[in-house]
Amino acid sequence: MSEGIGQKTVYVRFRSSSGGTADTSASINLAASVLTPLTPSVPASKPPGQVLGAQRFADGAMIRAIGDIDVYIVKYVGDKQFKRLILSPSVFNSYGHLKWEDVLDVEKSLVDSFTTSELVRAVNDTKVYKLYPAGDTGEKRWVKTAEGFNRMGFDWDAIYEINAVDRNSYVTGAVIE
Repeated sequence: MSEGIGQKTVYVRFRSSSGGTADTSASINLAASVLTPLTPSVPASKPPGQVLGAQRFADGAMIRAIGDIDVYIVKYVGDKQFKRLILSPSVFNSYGHLKWEDVLDVEKSLVDSFTTSELVRAVNDTKVYKLYPAGDTGEKRWVKTAEGFNRMGFDWDAIYEINAVDRNSYVTGAVIE
């Protein structure tokens, strides 16, 4: 969407569980350029007074603090909010569905409101790695056992699924047992 207020065209892509997509767009009149969090809703199954956490962005959205270069992909598990650093432009580009123009520049406080996850598992690989990013490079350490995972205080919900290019962008470090 172009900057400022006024007439805008909003585009949306719907994806089915089978992978098919459908695109549509609509024109809106943007009266103010303020990011407003979605209002949380309470399903009928929840007792009164118990409110679910509000999701500020769609699951899988990419965010970056205004003026920063680091891009994160967000995910939600229940009321937990995670972000994971996309290591480098080459890693970003290895994901064919990610587009640079879809990165949302937001206040740093919003980026900071997400818990950073450095736990990943590559597609078709059972190994979970703890990542140690350092600039456009970094180290990955295989978390060899569930006991080691739990002993380190890691959160199973924080594991992101990544592609092989992303996993292989990190050098292999010592195993975490």
